[in-house]
This record gives sequence, structure tokens and C-alpha cells, in this order.
Amino acid sequence: MPNCIVVVQFDLPKRSEELAVKGGTSTAPTYRGLARKGLIRKDYLNGESGTGGVYLWDSRESAEAWFTEARIADLTTRFGSGLASPGTTPT
Repeated sequence: MPNCIVVVQFDLPKRSEELAVKGGTSTAPTYRGLARKGLIRKDYLNGESGTGGVYLWDSRESAEAWFTEARIADLTTRFGSGLASPGTTPT
């Protein structure tokens, strides 16, 4: 089964390095725990075109199990629109 990459980006101002590291450090335990549910890697984004993350999942099914409609609605409410659709990548 092919891996799946999900890119989440929100149109928010770039954070200082200190705030970006603080934000990543505070959420890292959540993503470490998702290793049991198929998350292989998460990279944090913080740039001029917004903030967010790049998620590498073991399958599209694992990605969709995390990025439910309810989670997408919550993220959209908290940060604005910007969730990209999952795409598959060759293994």
C-alpha cells in the first residue's frame, strides 16, 4: 500500500523562530503518539506563505482516520481554511 502525504498550510503570519519552536515542542507529543496509528513523520512549516505541517502516513486510510471531517472543521475554525487533500506517493 502506498504512503500518503498530507500538507496542511494556513494563511497566517510567519512566527518568530522562538514561537515556532515553542509551538512545535508543545504539540510534538501528540504526533509521537500517532506513530501507533500510521504517522511516519511530521514536519512543521513556518514561512512567509503561512504555517502548518507536512505529514507522512503509512497509508491514505491512516491519514483519513486522523483528518476526519470533524478535525478538519475544528482546524478550519481555529486557523482558517487551508487543509490540502491527502495524496498518495509511491513506496
